[in-house]
Amino acid sequence: MRFLLVAPDQSAHHRNAGDRGVPLGGQKPKLAVENLGEDATNLLAQVRAGVENAPARVSIRLAEGVDPVTVEVLELNWTTTLVSGPIGSALVEIDPERISSLSVGALETALSRGLAEAFRQAGNDVDLPWVARLAIVVREEEILEDWLRHRSRVRIRALASGAQLYAGWGNSAFVTQNSSSGDLRRLEAGFVDGQLLWSSLSHLSEDSTRLILELTNTNTASAEHRARVSFLSSSLVIHRLSYDEFVLDVQGDRRETAAGLLDSWGYNTAANRLERRISDIDRVLRQRSEEADKRYKSVVERVLEILGLLTVLDVVIGLLGLAYSGSVETIPGEANPTGLLDTVRALPADGILIFGFVVVILLYGMFRLRKE
Repeated sequence: MRFLLVAPDQSAHHRNAGDRGVPLGGQKPKLAVENLGEDATNLLAQVRAGVENAPARVSIRLAEGVDPVTVEVLELNWTTTLVSGPIGSALVEIDPERISSLSVGALETALSRGLAEAFRQAGNDVDLPWVARLAIVVREEEILEDWLRHRSRVRIRALASGAQLYAGWGNSAFVTQNSSSGDLRRLEAGFVDGQLLWSSLSHLSEDSTRLILELTNTNTASAEHRARVSFLSSSLVIHRLSYDEFVLDVQGDRRETAAGLLDSWGYNTAANRLERRISDIDRVLRQRSEEADKRYKSVVERVLEILGLLTVLDVVIGLLGLAYSGSVETIPGEANPTGLLDTVRALPADGILIFGFVVVILLYGMFRLRKE
């Protein structure tokens, strides 16, 4: 029985945007932007390349004392687009008699591990977080029992060739009705579209989750946090552009395949939740920035109040200094027609200073009461 396996390479998620599309180690497919030509503005235009040195088969041992499962590798490919890291795919085959001795869970494990092992044996160090598995059969009766376990999530799509796609969570089935291999190519392209959009959404979700966890451990909103939420927002815009392009431009079996997968995976619900999450993070950061600004303004106001009150003391001290600036023998009122400075000189200096302090304290209390 043949299977089509498609999975994103997670290792590309942690590199710079300029390096996206290049898997770590081994053979490196050219970036999509270098191969698109007239499609250089098409975000979902795919560049597909076979993997050199691909093994003819891989052997997967599921448990000690159990015969390994031999996975025949018929094709091994990288596919890249302008906005994605590399997405690996393989057309593989497992002997039906061997499949009959395996549970569905064991078969899923053999296929997923087989895809990763095929890339590693070809010299590519990959990190495949999940694998979408498509069973290729001629008639619906040939679909393995329990292969489509989550029936409530399976979406059936009628393809142009008369074939049918049973799109499910993890496992899907392609009932060919003896359709051509060209239909499988369009199906693979649809799987890549679905994986691209879902993988992009998953990465944004993971990044936003990490940011939320960091924000729960602090009460501040640093410049780094604001830069990261800005990057998340701009990345979400690019993601929406990709999805809009899929809705408007992708047609035929490729569209039906990707739409069936995304519907089965609950894409719209997940995308709406992510959008709300990023908006919530942005709102929290704005609130914290506003609170920080309020605290800063409060400190500045407090400092200005204190400086203003100290000005009262400065006036009192200046008045004392002016009053005693003349000769001590000067007769009060002789050099000062108004007699104000003479009156100040006649009063105890300590008393005047104490009076100044009392005035400052009363003014400060009045300011506090007005604010409260």
